[in-house]
Amino acid sequence: MSRNNPDQSVGDGDATDDPRAKRAASGPRNPKPKPGTNPFRRESLARRDLEMAWHSRDYAGIASLAETLRNSRAVIREMALEAGAVSVINRIAQLQETPQSGCVLVTPPLVGAEGRGYRDDAWTRQIAVLLVTREPRTKAGLWPVVAVGEGSHRGYVQPPPGVREVPATVCRDEMSSLPEPDWFLSASKAIGEAVLKKTAELEHPSWRVEDLLNAVLAHPDDEAIHDALAEAALEAARTEEPEGTRPDSSDPFCF
Repeated sequence: MSRNNPDQSVGDGDATDDPRAKRAASGPRNPKPKPGTNPFRRESLARRDLEMAWHSRDYAGIASLAETLRNSRAVIREMALEAGAVSVINRIAQLQETPQSGCVLVTPPLVGAEGRGYRDDAWTRQIAVLLVTREPRTKAGLWPVVAVGEGSHRGYVQPPPGVREVPATVCRDEMSSLPEPDWFLSASKAIGEAVLKKTAELEHPSWRVEDLLNAVLAHPDDEAIHDALAEAALEAARTEEPEGTRPDSSDPFCF
């Protein structure tokens, strides 16, 4: 279902009478970068160079590239918001369709890896999407939202308005209206906050750089984790490299 296609239903409800759908229908479907700029190209190069800088432990380079990556992604995110479209993807067949600019909610039975693949495909085609993947409703009534890379990064948010609990469904609820774009920003921030909380527990800045880098590569839409990566890299540049093997935080007997 999509706000650019008001004939499609949303759960048990219908978006036909939603004035936001009518406004979005007349808006740009795939806005292009401004002349002389290409945030998709800058983002791709910065991401590649960031991984290379990590392999060579170039912490000053990581700090600089984290800022470049943050800024280029902010432009892409703004393009997605300006497109004015909101859509929901919950079927494999939808993943094969040509992406359209806007905010995209990926829901079960699809999973985080499929959401990432859809966003990567859209950005490769230079189509701006702000994408959030949700998981089934928790007993507390929250939506887990997830970003997937080398590991999963998960936050928890209140569902958008128009959601009612339906335990027998795969999502454990149903939507009667589409989320507002601001909800996508809040969901993205929730993932970032979970990353920051977890990485703050790491003692050595080099370990924080490693985990923040993995998070930034998986989750492009929270500026705070990009800033935290830059700060950790600058601290690591002033600190001796850790000796020995990094402790496995998943091991209950590690100290």
